[in-house]
Amino acid sequence: MRYSIKPFMDSLSSKAKRVPFIHFQKRVFEGSLVKLIAFAGILAVAGAASAQTELVANGNFTANAASFNTWPGTLGGDNPSDIPNWNTYPDNDGKGLNGAITGVGNIFGPANPGGFTFVFAQHTENGIYQYIPLDPNTTYTVEIDVAARNGYDAALFSVKFANSGEAPFWESDSLNGGNPSDASQAAFVHWKVDFTTPLVVNGPTIQLWNKSVAEGDRTVCFANVSVKKKVAEVLSITPPPNVTVVVNSGTSIATNVAIFTPVTTGSTSVSSDAPSQFTLGDTPVIWTATDAGANEATATQTVTVVSPPNFSGTILSNQLPQLTLTRGAAEATRFEASNNLLTQTSWTTLTTIPRTNVTVQWVDFAATNIPARFYRPVELTALDTYATTNHPPEYSYTLLSTTPGTGQTTYILEMTSQSWFTTTEVDRPLWKHWMIIVKPDTVSHSTALLHISAGNNGGTAPTSAEAITRQIAINTQSVVAELRMVPNQPLTFPGESFTRVEDAIMAYAWDKYLDHGDEMWVPRLPMTKAAVLAMDTVTAVCASEAATTVDKFVVTGASKRGWTTWMTAIVDNRVQAIIPVVIDILNLTPNLKHHWKCYGYWAPAIGDYEAAGILDRLDTPEWDAMMAIDDPYAYRNRLSLPKFLINASSDEFFLPDSSQYYFDDLPGVKYIRYVPNGRHSLNPWSYVESCHYAVLNSSTLPEFTWTQPTENSIRVETDTTPTSVKLWQAFNNTREFRGDLPGGAPTWFSTTLTDQGGGVYVGTVATPGSGYRGFFVEMTYPSPGGSAPPYQFTTHIKVVPDTYPYAWPPN
Repeated sequence: MRYSIKPFMDSLSSKAKRVPFIHFQKRVFEGSLVKLIAFAGILAVAGAASAQTELVANGNFTANAASFNTWPGTLGGDNPSDIPNWNTYPDNDGKGLNGAITGVGNIFGPANPGGFTFVFAQHTENGIYQYIPLDPNTTYTVEIDVAARNGYDAALFSVKFANSGEAPFWESDSLNGGNPSDASQAAFVHWKVDFTTPLVVNGPTIQLWNKSVAEGDRTVCFANVSVKKKVAEVLSITPPPNVTVVVNSGTSIATNVAIFTPVTTGSTSVSSDAPSQFTLGDTPVIWTATDAGANEATATQTVTVVSPPNFSGTILSNQLPQLTLTRGAAEATRFEASNNLLTQTSWTTLTTIPRTNVTVQWVDFAATNIPARFYRPVELTALDTYATTNHPPEYSYTLLSTTPGTGQTTYILEMTSQSWFTTTEVDRPLWKHWMIIVKPDTVSHSTALLHISAGNNGGTAPTSAEAITRQIAINTQSVVAELRMVPNQPLTFPGESFTRVEDAIMAYAWDKYLDHGDEMWVPRLPMTKAAVLAMDTVTAVCASEAATTVDKFVVTGASKRGWTTWMTAIVDNRVQAIIPVVIDILNLTPNLKHHWKCYGYWAPAIGDYEAAGILDRLDTPEWDAMMAIDDPYAYRNRLSLPKFLINASSDEFFLPDSSQYYFDDLPGVKYIRYVPNGRHSLNPWSYVESCHYAVLNSSTLPEFTWTQPTENSIRVETDTTPTSVKLWQAFNNTREFRGDLPGGAPTWFSTTLTDQGGGVYVGTVATPGSGYRGFFVEMTYPSPGGSAPPYQFTTHIKVVPDTYPYAWPPN
């Protein structure tokens, strides 16, 4: 099979379609500034338009030495917020805007100016005020707030309208401002009226008069005025968007269809002829809007009901609906209830794990044509429901330090990811992690490298990043983050006087699951959850502390963290590629049986599982149920993203030919690398850097295939010219190649292969008369670019003769 990462990476760089946002914009007048001019002062105004009225002018008094004095005391200069019900009318009819109060005025008795006159005028550049006429035979809405204050005599106010220099042509009824009882109270009146102007209007004014204050006396008041021209409403109706409903197979009727609501203007009622059920095909829905005069307007909406087409194929990891929903991305994807499955509401608020696997259906509403919009059944396991639901209440992080360095800045954090059980089940249920984030001075990519690592809780916080972490960040110009203490450890369980770490924790928890069936006892769930939340934390910290965008990840980790690397990619579509290290055990059931048939016993490295009796239950329904949750192989149809596997030829846990049980079944871009003489503790970082660089830069990866024409040979055909090709082999009297054998590990040694023409290389070994020989071919290719090390990939490891010295099941 040929492999190339470039088409996949090209697809990543294309811009995803997004649902458009609707922006509401406020329209403003762009002409000359409109002002209200008063004989006693200037009234400042800004105008705005609305659907049913046009704001002519509005505003308030401003202080003027001749006729105004600013109110003393606690009232403040420009916001009488302590006046009950003050300024209640801004936009209270939904048809316009109004001004705000900025001053205090005096209305004197008749011997003095009897009131204030507001003149509608436009200020020109030469200082001349030109009248703004009101339209004749036009209805205007006038609103006025007036408040008397602080023990002054209250007044009966009236409002008059007049042409400039003429007697008023219209006057309101008296407006009683009341009588305030003390300085903390205000006599308040809010007045609103519609009036129609006469045929001739010449420089109109609005006059606020007192009608009751004695001559020479005064009342102190606030005032606010607005005038809006009434605009005739037009009856109209815009139907809701057309609706497409996909029903389940075998169903021809859709019920409870959400058809939404139309947009109308000028109507008093809206109705439709929508039926309670919709059948397959198109059904028109007639919407009718009716106004107060019994005028009607209609519009048509179409509801289409279709059956789901049959679906076959692979659901890619970046198509999984539960990821889109729970990670908060703005995608048009939804869950719907079917056969008592999870609904969208219960999924997003899920707090307990279902006791059995569930299946949900989702439909891609972003598709541009109806046939592409179909429901796809997806089986969700406890991994999905635990690891991808929203942030647990315990989740938080604290930035402990920020340390600038040469070419980079390091951030040290403590992250709390979750609670795993309570103190009834484990001594320390709250999971805490150190996190180290390295941001290079130059960041060229929004994809970061997340390294999931081990470590014990209880120590002091780290003070710096590992040198290799800083180096990779600077070399690749990308953020590199490390998540430690996965899993949290050591832990003590009830009835035990000792602590457990690593595989001892895993074995204890697996035993609990196999006994009781509670998915919470699968530790990969909180381990994966921690990785998912670590990505959230990296994104948030880079945005807040470094003004840097990180929205995608390459994930790596070794051993149990390598296993968690697989699971993180399965549940989170932010993961663009994975580099799992020394976890050569996918498809556990046949792999573990292979282990026994080669050794005749269980290797010491997996002794915790043997001691717990786990390995005696491989063929039980309970084991199969646990593997459906915890084996990455069970989710292989979600794993089409680029995968770079790094394994050890002398691993103490896994046999060198374990990949035969899973690698060929993985979809998409995949490469494998067996490190000659490498053990479970190998250093993978040069390979990690090359692969991470390739993903970041969409580098072209080497293309090659391999086959096994005979039991003792491997044939490699490469389209990309390698810098070297080697055949590696090792011999042992038993079918054991691990590095911790009591008599010493078999040594892998190499010979150079030459091109036989057309990029073909063949490695052949002698089949031993007794004992076993392992062999594989290693190809080295030029660096993907920058300072990244050269690529190094291998074939599977093969063992000859391919026979078993022991049988399954064990006696």
